Amino acid sequence: MSSFFAAHPFLPSARARAERLGIRLEDITDEELEIASARLRSILSGRPDYSILDERTELLHYVIFRIFVSFLGSEYYYGKLGWFYAERTRRNFSHDIFTELGIDPYAVPLSAYMKYRHIYPETKIYHVELKRGVVYLTDALLPLFAGCTAYTLSVAGLPLDVSGVPERFAEYAKRSVAVRRAPRSSRGYGYIEAVLSASGIPDGRKRIIFYWLAPYLVTVKGLSPDEAISTINEWLSRQGGGRIQPSWVKDEVLLAKRKGIRPWSLKKVRERDPGLVDILKGMGVLR
Repeated sequence: MSSFFAAHPFLPSARARAERLGIRLEDITDEELEIASARLRSILSGRPDYSILDERTELLHYVIFRIFVSFLGSEYYYGKLGWFYAERTRRNFSHDIFTELGIDPYAVPLSAYMKYRHIYPETKIYHVELKRGVVYLTDALLPLFAGCTAYTLSVAGLPLDVSGVPERFAEYAKRSVAVRRAPRSSRGYGYIEAVLSASGIPDGRKRIIFYWLAPYLVTVKGLSPDEAISTINEWLSRQGGGRIQPSWVKDEVLLAKRKGIRPWSLKKVRERDPGLVDILKGMGVLR
């Protein structure tokens, strides 16, 4: 049996889950552990290894990944793994990960659903079934929602909690992902998250950045200027209209950071720039 597993606790259900998949933890070798940890590092660093492996190895890596992630206790890593396995392996893997997050993947409260950036058209709020404040997902939408959660958590830069992490893996993780402070609460800014998730906005992009995105990302979410600029540029790449100078975006972000500017409320924008709100309502971005 690997000395790593002998020395540290892991998820209580890990052994039973592994045995259901035909894997005994006692049979996992140090060499298999090193290979799996290298693959996990590639996922956490944003450069996933998509090499095709035999089914037993895929299942073995899944079990090892779950054990590693249990030490971290961070939604950031559950999101990363949810995205990876939604894309590469069985759908029930992502279902397991949502269970660890405390999310029912088939019935998600609207308030929770809107916290994630919906990078797929199929998961936009106007394309899903919504009843009494609850979004109901189909089997086909589940892997896409996994991708949305992972993307959002990655952009938000949720912090790495290294307390209690075995030294051997903590060193890997610290080299792969920067430790960042937790972002401030974004409660009450669902309308901005909806705009961040939108694609194909034909007009008003500068106003959206000025009113909402720049101050929201640096003042509310607590992103660094570079992270905020990168997020805005990614958002711009999904919209319509002409090119916006990168220097202008940078200036707006730095101004919001320096002065601690808060984003405009939806009520204020509705009063002062009703045309912009009408555009977003017409697209189904705002209600």
